[in-house]
Amino acid sequence: MGSIGFCLALGAMLAAAGQSRDENWQSCHADSADLRIQGCSALIESGQETVAKLANAYYNRANAFREKGENKRAIEDYSQAIQRQSDFADALNNRGIAYNNIGDNNQAITDLNQALKLRPDFAKALNNRGIAYWAKGQNCRAIQDFNQAIRLQPDMADAFNNRGNAYRDMGQLDSAIQDFDQAIRINPKYELAFNNRGLAYQRKRQFEKAIQDYSHAIQLNPHNANPLINRGNTYVIQGQFDKGIQDLNEAIRIDPQYGEAFNWRGNAYLHHGDYDRAIADYDMAIRLNPNSAWAFFYRAAAFRRKGQNERAIQDYNQAIKLNPHFALAFNDRGIAYHNMHEDDRAMHDFDQAIQLRPQDAMAFNNRGNEYQQMGQYNRSIEDYSQAIKLDPDRAFFYVSRGDSFRMNGQSDRALEDLDKALRLKPDFAPAFYSRGMAYLDKSDFDRAIQDFNQAMQFKPVPDQVPYYRGMAYRGKGEYDLAIESMNEALHTDTDSGRALDDKGIIYLALGKYDSAIASFDKLIADNPNDFSDIFSSGRANFYKQDFKAAAKDFERCQQLHPTDPYPMLWLHLAKMHLRQNDKEDFLRHAAKSDATQWPAPVVKFYLGQLNARQLLDAAVNPDEMKEKSQLCEMDFYAAEKRALWWLPIGARAKFRSALKTCPVTFVEYEGAYSELRHRWIFGAITK
Repeated sequence: MGSIGFCLALGAMLAAAGQSRDENWQSCHADSADLRIQGCSALIESGQETVAKLANAYYNRANAFREKGENKRAIEDYSQAIQRQSDFADALNNRGIAYNNIGDNNQAITDLNQALKLRPDFAKALNNRGIAYWAKGQNCRAIQDFNQAIRLQPDMADAFNNRGNAYRDMGQLDSAIQDFDQAIRINPKYELAFNNRGLAYQRKRQFEKAIQDYSHAIQLNPHNANPLINRGNTYVIQGQFDKGIQDLNEAIRIDPQYGEAFNWRGNAYLHHGDYDRAIADYDMAIRLNPNSAWAFFYRAAAFRRKGQNERAIQDYNQAIKLNPHFALAFNDRGIAYHNMHEDDRAMHDFDQAIQLRPQDAMAFNNRGNEYQQMGQYNRSIEDYSQAIKLDPDRAFFYVSRGDSFRMNGQSDRALEDLDKALRLKPDFAPAFYSRGMAYLDKSDFDRAIQDFNQAMQFKPVPDQVPYYRGMAYRGKGEYDLAIESMNEALHTDTDSGRALDDKGIIYLALGKYDSAIASFDKLIADNPNDFSDIFSSGRANFYKQDFKAAAKDFERCQQLHPTDPYPMLWLHLAKMHLRQNDKEDFLRHAAKSDATQWPAPVVKFYLGQLNARQLLDAAVNPDEMKEKSQLCEMDFYAAEKRALWWLPIGARAKFRSALKTCPVTFVEYEGAYSELRHRWIFGAITK
């Protein structure tokens, strides 16, 4: 947690006119805030003071209230002082501080502008106005004020400290550290500057230096919770969880009413994966400060990590209600909506996050993820490219863009990005996995297997890695190794949604259709509108030759995505196997899909509007990857039509051709493999 240095304008001691009055004036100027309030109140209530002296009494009492954290009462008294002395620059300066303390930065700037109009060389007011601009996120404007304050008063440690905070927030960490160094040279016992320099070192990932600075700040003031919190966070980041929790516990012991301490200990538990204890700490932070947008934000993150996205959204909503400009809350609520496949809401939130913080690389990355999930790969690539421009050293940005290039049929561009990711982070398992997928799409099975093996060196191993390694072995024709690898992917004791989906796909690949259907049924029960799971269930029922159940699944998919031609094609196949004449329905639904885009020629082929030769001509494309995928689909759907016409030899040949042309990750490859392996009409292709 960073700290700022306000510059107070203190009133001068006034002479006393009488004994009791003298005692009251002495109290009104005492070091103790309580004594000041007592003495100044007696003078104000006496009715014996002049207007000028009343202004001073209100001013001193206001300072006392502000020191006690009673900023609203302080503002009332500063206003009384200013009412009696309109040119009271010190009162305007300090009222600006009080407004800053309650978050009313605009009113603070108004007061400080007035103070500077009265005294243009008022360095303290310049410093304090800089703090208000900094709090509004206007770092450049803040730095201008800090520069001017330093020019007027070169030994003002607070101004160097505060300018360092602004530089740190702008990511100019070396400049920030230079300013904190100067603040410490001016005042070697300046604990705030040590604490803030520690934050800058932490941002630079120079954790040992950060810990040294936090420790020095703690030594200077053992009763300040902030450097303990920051040191504890640094220990947690380094993996020294016990030492981190020890510091955070001490911060809470020092100030058990400090909600931020509970927030940060909750973050430590969150980082450690102990979500329930994290939530308990966030609950306490919210009880202590129901208006803390950050506490709701952090608790939402814990619920989201637990997979409770709807509960998380409730907390994100409250955080945004408390702070309508909370860009991170919009961003993370977008992630929760993304997880729930609520694409429109997710996109709205990511747009809002980017509008509020256009320099936030993560917001562009997350919107790119949403476009990728929606199949809009070119737009996702644009967002990932912007994220990379803003933060070129994040390996996973290159992985994300590489995945979109791969899904867009640009495997070579994908490999360039994934190679770059591994140069930045040589032990990055997701990059090995994604590069393996790119090689798999190119049918470079040996390199794919090599990368999947590399990804499996890191723990925990995602189920999909051995699954796709099995697909690569299957592509090489090494079926025993394929089955062994896929069976390895099933060895998980979790029933999470991701694991169940992976299991279902693996069971599908292994021909264990009942097990696949059972996995998909569990997922569909939790999310009845998940297109992907329902479509996979339909394919499992189709391969099992339960065409009635398959038709039911594909009908549901068609309802969810009425313009998507693929569920329409599979539904048509299922109904033809059931000997149902669905020509009118097929025509009606075909009219809803885009007749200018692939697989429109396949639809026309099934409608009898194209023959096999014309379908082949339509599949040819100057883009090599597109042509490969279209030839793959042409072979598969032509094979299914021949099978329905009881032309087993021709059907078998087309299914075998699909195995050669289809990338092994394609649904049509899976379909051709299943048909050749399990359908009676084709025999088997076992080793």
